Amino acid sequence: MLNFILFIVNNVNKLKKYLNFMAALTYLAGFYNQKAFGKAIKQIGGAKSFSLIFLDKNNFVTVNDIHGHSYEDAFIKEVAVLVLEEINKNYTCYCYGGDEFSII
Repeated sequence: MLNFILFIVNNVNKLKKYLNFMAALTYLAGFYNQKAFGKAIKQIGGAKSFSLIFLDKNNFVTVNDIHGHSYEDAFIKEVAVLVLEEINKNYTCYCYGGDEFSII
């Protein structure tokens, strides 16, 4: 037990970083969440230029009502896969809302 406590004490900063990282991700898409998006926009604030792309699936609530939440989950995962296949490591993806995504 003492070894476990010493391990936790010695690695508390690593654990904090990992937990902060995991808290900023969405569980379905693996994209950063809306809070992380807000932080990124604040950091970019002084930049001369940057690219921002918003993706929004209109009327997705209707589709969700007809097909259910499992369909919504599958849709979000598929969007994540497609987006990540098309962008490079210089861009960061965010889930801004249920069916809204942004790329910076």
